Amino acid sequence: MRSRHEIKEIASRLFAAQRGTCILVILVYMLVTSAVASLAFIPLLGTIATFMLAIVFEAGVAGSFLKGVRGERMEVEDVFSAFSGGRFGRTLGGGAFRYLKVFLWMLPGLVLYLGGFIYLIVSLGFSTASYAMDPEAFFESAHIGSYIGLGVAILVMVAGYVLMLVFGLIKQYAYIFTLQILMENPNVSPTYAVKLSEKMTSGRKGDIFVMQLSFIGWILLGTLTLGILNLVYVQPRMEMTLAAYYYEIKQEALASGRVRYEEFMGAQYV
Repeated sequence: MRSRHEIKEIASRLFAAQRGTCILVILVYMLVTSAVASLAFIPLLGTIATFMLAIVFEAGVAGSFLKGVRGERMEVEDVFSAFSGGRFGRTLGGGAFRYLKVFLWMLPGLVLYLGGFIYLIVSLGFSTASYAMDPEAFFESAHIGSYIGLGVAILVMVAGYVLMLVFGLIKQYAYIFTLQILMENPNVSPTYAVKLSEKMTSGRKGDIFVMQLSFIGWILLGTLTLGILNLVYVQPRMEMTLAAYYYEIKQEALASGRVRYEEFMGAQYV
């Protein structure tokens, strides 16, 4: 597999070859997703619609940059490409299933965090209620068990938060190529695309994470330009680099036997 530097160099050349279209694709994506976000003000249905449309537009952008890496001509209309060709239900289902699986992996940490938080609030609530008239009495009468209990509650909250962060991050990168797989392979089912992404990224999640982290300086610099630099350079180059990583990791996974060609044709293996 090529090094991160080599992949980024390739992506940089591909971005330069279609710079104008890359920028327009990101601009249109930002505009339509901002417009869609206004639906969130409608109770429940608006939030659901915003979530669904955001996934489908994200798939369109992913598909457009895959074309760029293949050397094909990108089009601004690609942002809407997931709405046609039978892709809508597949990309929506795959994207939603991806988020569901990430949430389920984060759930144990969330339970720990909420459990510790509730215990802390209840304990402090009873204590402050008991000594509201004389705050100093709480500290004078509190025994060591009270402090230990509060300390344990805080530790449980911290542990839960760390678990959520770690599992969420790991699984987010495990399923990162779900939409790319669905846009490129019409015979792969939405649920299996999530599994296939996980198989592809096995042992490569750290590489993808470091690649995206390498753009952090540009992202911070972009904030100083009110997001203009992010629009015209950082975001489209990141998307092109991710698409290049998809093909590089796909070929490496096929060569190593982690995945099989038949899986991209619709075959499913345990």
